[in-house]
Amino acid sequence: PNSTPMKVYTYMDPVLQEKLDGIATSTTYKFQDNKIQTGVVCVENETGRITGLISGRNYAPMGVTYAYAADKDRVSELGNYGQRNQPGSSLKPIIAYGAAFEFLDYSTAHIVHDVPYVEGDWAPNNFNMSFNGDTTIEDSLFNSWNLAAIQTLKEVVTGKDCNGRDMGKGVGIEKIKEFIDAFGFDTYNEDFNLG
Repeated sequence: PNSTPMKVYTYMDPVLQEKLDGIATSTTYKFQDNKIQTGVVCVENETGRITGLISGRNYAPMGVTYAYAADKDRVSELGNYGQRNQPGSSLKPIIAYGAAFEFLDYSTAHIVHDVPYVEGDWAPNNFNMSFNGDTTIEDSLFNSWNLAAIQTLKEVVTGKDCNGRDMGKGVGIEKIKEFIDAFGFDTYNEDFNLG
């Protein structure tokens, strides 16, 4: 866009976007610290048009940001381009819950299990280092509980819940990769697993 003459048309609501920009820049909302990130997409219910968004805070393309960069101590080692970081919680709605809606006909009221998960040496936790037991997808997503998302994805892949109960026909990892690729991601040559 900076070098090619073009016109870009959007449904952006400038008043709404100004408010969102105020949040992202900490002008109208004070964050605890600069490490806290945020992301927002405002969608018009009737049409699905995107009317405003926040893509993150303190963003510099491939630069030194908390969302897409190395620790400050490693910047000189890696140059100005940082390193690719995992997308983390932003993909839970698509990978875990979206797949559960698509393949197992779950709803946001479906009960999932926020319980410990261990695979080899990998034993992830929730941000608050607690387990929340049986909970709805809605609550799990709202609270960004990692273990509920992992257990839900495992149900989609294997067809079994954490207690070994049948939850439907498991679709396997390859079907999940196809599902994710349909959103525009590229999982080719990716080591894709529950982690």
